[in-house]
Amino acid sequence: MEAYGLESTTEIDLGDRSNVNRNVFMRDGTTYAVGGTQSQLPLVIGVVGEALFRPTFPEREVHKAKQGLLTEITTLQSDNLEFLKQEFYRHVFPGHPYGRPTIGTKRSISQLSATDVREHHRRSFSPDRTTLAVVGPVSPQAVMHAVIESMADIAIAPLGPILTDVEPLPPAKTQQYVHLKRSQKCINFGRPSLPARHKDFEVLEVLMTVARGYHFYKYVYDLGVSYRSWVRLWPHRERSTWIMENDIAQAGFEKTLEEIRGDVRRYAAGFASKADVDVARRRLLNRDLLDGQRTVYSAFELARSNALGRGWQGPAHRLQRLRAVTTRQVQEMAKDIFGAEPMYEVVLQ
Repeated sequence: MEAYGLESTTEIDLGDRSNVNRNVFMRDGTTYAVGGTQSQLPLVIGVVGEALFRPTFPEREVHKAKQGLLTEITTLQSDNLEFLKQEFYRHVFPGHPYGRPTIGTKRSISQLSATDVREHHRRSFSPDRTTLAVVGPVSPQAVMHAVIESMADIAIAPLGPILTDVEPLPPAKTQQYVHLKRSQKCINFGRPSLPARHKDFEVLEVLMTVARGYHFYKYVYDLGVSYRSWVRLWPHRERSTWIMENDIAQAGFEKTLEEIRGDVRRYAAGFASKADVDVARRRLLNRDLLDGQRTVYSAFELARSNALGRGWQGPAHRLQRLRAVTTRQVQEMAKDIFGAEPMYEVVLQ
């Protein structure tokens, strides 16, 4: 790709140091993004077609990809929050695809062959399961011409929608301990919530942004018991999941734990003020406006929105929906989200 001056990636940098990007969008789909100049449109479309529908998966390249994943799995345990996030999903979604680690396991990756990968691609990738989003100074006619020129020979037999109505089994218990003999404890609070396509999803995003700001400043700056402490909402097609993630000092851990539980109860009482909501709304609007300056990111958001069941129009109306969120809506949402039972806790120690 570098020889042609194209930008090519399977992950989008979301500008957030708090989490590994794959945890944002890889539970519901696979993403491939290519960027180039206006004159390179036919090449960009051609590269996308080759990558998605005509890969050969050479043995050597599959081996390299496996080694990269195995290294990532090995090093994952050195990052408390990322390791615990995978454990949280496994605990909260037993028997459901969301409960599987996004990078696999040493056993599953080691057993894969190039033939397995080719067969999975044959069973899973087809035009009817693909969203092609193009952003830039190009006409729809030019895009269609490039698609016809580069993808006309692709088999169009539909594979049908991927089943998404698998109901997760309820966890056997609401609290789980993972023992790795760490000098600093880590805990995740949270639970599944609304699907990303829900009409009030922007209300939920504003709520989580309010909670995130409060939580971070309280435990990192005011109390000084954590160096990473935040609330994140992970959009999913079926059950978007909010997680309160915390690295916490061993000293006074039980006291800090009770403090966080008290915060969740306070959130459930509808804690957000109008000033809180105004700040959170502006933060989300500013982030979206800045990220939207990148055409690759905008195309990614259009495709992901479709994959999450919101339709490709989702990003086009997002700013309007964010501006319409009211303080009353956020307060009522807080009661439903933070007051829901059961609440799940996964502790790393």
